[in-house]
Amino acid sequence: MRVLVTFFVLGLSFMILYNPGFAQSDTAHIRIQSGGSVNFKYNSLYDYEEGKIYDQWTTFNIYADFSSATYWRLRFKSLTTEIRGEYDFDNDGQYTIPLSKVKLKATVTSDGNSTGEKTLSSSYKDLVTEGTQGTNVTVTIQYQCDSLLGFDPDYYFVDIEFKIAPQ
Repeated sequence: MRVLVTFFVLGLSFMILYNPGFAQSDTAHIRIQSGGSVNFKYNSLYDYEEGKIYDQWTTFNIYADFSSATYWRLRFKSLTTEIRGEYDFDNDGQYTIPLSKVKLKATVTSDGNSTGEKTLSSSYKDLVTEGTQGTNVTVTIQYQCDSLLGFDPDYYFVDIEFKIAPQ
């Protein structure tokens, strides 16, 4: 069984105009240094019972400078409401896994605070808060998928969006 997590890094490099007469040069970007798609391969009974953890799988280099805020935060969400299997042809929901089976946790090298382990959902959650403006910050992401006993074998996919926002 495989849960494939694909990143769509959207809305990260942008210009925000708060006043039509004055353009403010707000900047934010994420560079993926390592990692990318996460493949949770459950190929033993132990994996099905205990789940899998990929520690320090993805490393981001983040830079943000918002003139309207003191800090920045790193947020994430699923782009769907469930993790759908590849073989759910009739969309009857038989081959789905709830988002709550996947958890993310960030580790920040400096200049920001990790919010601890967060469960994947279809609404934004903060992974890092109080990121220091105008500095390059390295963030590593740990992915965990819980026990999948009782779920049909399949290739399951979910897209996760990461976003930098002013705080």
